Amino acid sequence: MKTYQSDNWTVNLPDAWDEEHDEDGVTLFNPQGNGTLEISTLEQEDVVDDGFLEYMAVEHLEAGAEPEEIECGDFEGLVFDYADETHYWREWYLRADNLMLYITYHCPLDAEGGEDDEVDAILETLQLS
Repeated sequence: MKTYQSDNWTVNLPDAWDEEHDEDGVTLFNPQGNGTLEISTLEQEDVVDDGFLEYMAVEHLEAGAEPEEIECGDFEGLVFDYADETHYWREWYLRADNLMLYITYHCPLDAEGGEDDEVDAILETLQLS
């Protein structure tokens, strides 16, 4: 197990997973896997509340999507899952204190669910730093 540390949060990764980061966030992936997990951080002056998460997820909510409420380590929020013509998607809108994490996971449609347990285990280790 290894740890990725941003300026505001940390997450544990299986040894097989790699990371790439830039000014937009971090991309986590298993080179032998099918999907990509991307995490972007939004830091607010005030505490992030449920209303802000709903504002950020308004496109899904207005389309009638039913989010699942979720806890991921120190963070809590909403997760959506859906498929388009070619990809399976999961999107998280998470908050803790004055941070919001926008997280996406996507893989080819024929690999749907193949890495879900591993991705869930990674996100359960999210901690404020």
